[in-house]
Formats: sequence, structure tokens, C-alpha cells
Amino acid sequence: MSGTLIILTPSGVLSEQRWEGTGKKSSPPLEMLQSAVDGYIEHVKVRFNGRVRDAYVNEEGLINGLPFNMAATVMTQNTIYEGCILHGNLAVWVPDPKASKKWKPEIDPLDQGDNLGESPDY
Repeated sequence: MSGTLIILTPSGVLSEQRWEGTGKKSSPPLEMLQSAVDGYIEHVKVRFNGRVRDAYVNEEGLINGLPFNMAATVMTQNTIYEGCILHGNLAVWVPDPKASKKWKPEIDPLDQGDNLGESPDY
């Protein structure tokens, strides 16, 4: 599955890294994630564009003295990670929408029989 890794720095700078997946692998490779957060990764969930998404931070951000990331910390609200204080870059994984066939009902819910789709008279 392909998608985009959105990287948010503590200073608020956003950047994107595109990843074109092959096969059934559903997330970017470890090396790409480690590069985005400058070290070992820690998985977190954040709210991004109205959805809960998988995200990654530097596991040793606090220990290594990385700057506090206010925006990333706020993005953990209303997730199981609420209350975590995040340091360093945040990398949010946004997979591409699935390319699936649009579902079509066998029976048109707007079809009212002989009136050919016109609204029924009530």
C-alpha cells in the first residue's frame, strides 16, 4: 500500500515523503521511519485531518534532549496516547485511499416502481 509520510518538526515545519509500497506491506520501511525521526522509532496514534492515524516519534527524544514538539503532543489528544509529551519530529503515516470498485446496489433505492424515479405523492 502506498502513501505519504508527513513529518512535523518541533518548530512547526511540515514536509512530506512519498512511499510506493509493493505487495501487502502496509507501511513504510523501518529505515525511512528512522530517518524521519532521527533515531529509534516509537509508535503512537495521533489525530490528523480528523482521523486517528499511525505515527512515529523518536523513542529517545527526551533522553537525547530533542526539543519539545507542542503540535505533536496536542495531536495525541483523544487517543490512547493522550498525556504523552513528545519530543523531536513526528512522522504521520497517511496511506492512499484504497482503489476499490464502487459498490452499486442491485436495487436502486430511489426507484419507486412505475413512476420512474419520480418522488412519490404523499
